[in-house]
Order: sequence, then C-alpha cells, then structure tokens
Amino acid sequence: MAEDKDHKHKTIREEIKHGEEFLNHLLHKHRKLKIHFSAAVVVLLIVIGTSAFFNFTFSIDNQNKAVIISSQEAVIENQTGQINSLGKLVQNQALSIANLTAFTNTQKVTIGAQQTELEKRGLYINTLLTNITTLTNSVKTKEAVINNLKDQLGQTESQVKTLEGQLTSTKSELSSSQQKVQSLTPVTKNYFVAAVSGSGGGVIVPMEVKFVGGTGIISIDVHNVEVSSTAQDSVRSAAIVAQQVTGVGLSGSDTTVSFVHGGEGVVSIDGPSAGAAITVTMIAAIQGKNMNSNVLMTGTINIDGTIGQIGGQQAKAEAAKAKGATKFLVPVGQLVNVTGLEVVEVANINQAVGLIVS
Repeated sequence: MAEDKDHKHKTIREEIKHGEEFLNHLLHKHRKLKIHFSAAVVVLLIVIGTSAFFNFTFSIDNQNKAVIISSQEAVIENQTGQINSLGKLVQNQALSIANLTAFTNTQKVTIGAQQTELEKRGLYINTLLTNITTLTNSVKTKEAVINNLKDQLGQTESQVKTLEGQLTSTKSELSSSQQKVQSLTPVTKNYFVAAVSGSGGGVIVPMEVKFVGGTGIISIDVHNVEVSSTAQDSVRSAAIVAQQVTGVGLSGSDTTVSFVHGGEGVVSIDGPSAGAAITVTMIAAIQGKNMNSNVLMTGTINIDGTIGQIGGQQAKAEAAKAKGATKFLVPVGQLVNVTGLEVVEVANINQAVGLIVS
C-alpha cells in the first residue's frame, strides 16, 4: 500500500513538473509575440510618418496586419487563460500532494503500530510454539512411561496367574497330604450324648469319634448301650455334613463312633437324636479343635446342616445339669426350663459349632 502511494506521489510530481515546463514555454512564447508586435508597430509608424503614399498603398496591408495582430492577441488571451487554468491545476495538485502526504504520514504511523503489534504477537506465538513443543515432548515421555508400566503390569499379571496356578496346585497337594496324614494318623475326639435310661430318666453317655486310615467304612461300637436301627443312617448323615463344613473328605478314613455306658443297666439311644452331637464331634476331630464339655446338646442332623427336633428333651436337660453342664442346646421350638441351666435353641450345625468348638 505504501509503495502504491509513493508511486502516485511520483506521478503527480511529474505532472506538475510537466505543467510548469509547459507554462514557462507559453510565457516565453507570449514575450516573443509581444516583441514582434512592438517591432511591427514601430515599422508601421515609420512608414506612416515618411510617406502618405505608402499609407495609401499599404492600407490594405495595414488592415491585414491589424487582423493578424487581433488574431495574435486572441491567441495570447487564450493561452493566458490556459496558463491561469494550469496554475489553478498546479495549486489543486499541490493541495492534493499535501493531503496525500499527511495521509501517508498517518498511514506510516498506523503501519508502524501494526508492525509493532505483529512483532509482539509473533513473539507470543513463538512462546506458544515452544510451550507446545515442550508439552508434546512431556506427553511423549509420559506415554513411554505408561507403555512401560503397561508392559510391567502385563508381566505382573502373568506372574500372578502363574503364582495362582502354583497356589492352587499347592493347596491341592496340601489337602491331599492332610488327608494322607489323617488317614495314617488315628484321630480321636470325646464328647457326650444325651440318652434315656430304662426307667425313662435322662442319662449322659460318653461318646468317642475315631478316624483311622481305611476305605471310608463307618461303624458303631456300643457297651451297655442300645441304639435304634436308624443309628447307622444318623452317623452317615453326620459324616456328610462334617465333610461339607470342613471341606475335608473322609473317603480315605474309616470312622468309628463308640458309646460306652459305665453305669448299671442298659441305656437306650435313639439314633437320630444323637445326630447333631455326633456331627459337632466329627467337625472338631477333623479340624483338630477342642470341645467345651460344659456345653451339651441334643437334636437330629439333616443333610443340609439344619438341626431337627427330638423327644425327651426335659429329662435330657435335667441329666445335662446333673452332669455339670452350664448350657444345653436344643432344637428350635423345644425350649425347657431347668433351674441353674441355660437352655439355648440352635437352628443349624454352624450355630452349635460356634457354641461348643474352640
């Protein structure tokens, strides 16, 4: 834009210069015409003063000269008007040049300010580009770190899976070893069951559960004790629930449940009613835990681990109190009242284990 304005100024200056040259040319021509006109007048006066003849003879020539002079004066007047017009044109052009010069100076100031602003913005853009480059490099570095961590995580997960597999295998081997040790080492646990004497009173009979290496045979041994025909089924149910609770199989062990009555006469044990006590004793034997003999119980055992109702609970509770028990567990719905004995209802084998085994 500045170059266009400079070119325009240059063109205007050239036009002014040409106008001045043309004006000077016209002035010079005007002066020459005046000189010629003066000389002609002088000659004419001389001719008129010396001879009238010449005045008459050359009257026609004088008329022609007057016409020529008049024509020249008209030309001069016309050229003078042109000169005045050119003068006004020169004045107008000079005014335009002044205006353009002022406009150009203003534009130069504006352009200078814009250039300064552009330089500032350029510096700001360069700063932003530098920051972008720095952030890009930082992102690339962090991406590399993340990828490295992902690789490490993948390796760790693979190692964890390997260790989990080894742990599972070790657990399996440990369980197998435990079963082998159990099958080779006899395990005995003593407890008590509530029975009914021949006279109809309650009696507490010692019980022993013993595991020895074998093929999974379950048997019952009695002394001065009568058991019902369902006793064998009750012991099998107790073994099934004990395995479910402990997670330890008994297929490699033979199980013997013994009832020994050292008193006079023969006592009778209803097979199902001793099921819960037999199950708790088996669980304690498998886990190698102790049993609290101050807490006795009665109740049948179901395959799902629930404890069922029995008969003669009042006589059995009184026998437990006479044996020295402080707490007696009965099935839900069979609470009895015995002075000095806490009678507690239990719904399943886990509740009974929580109160007896430690």
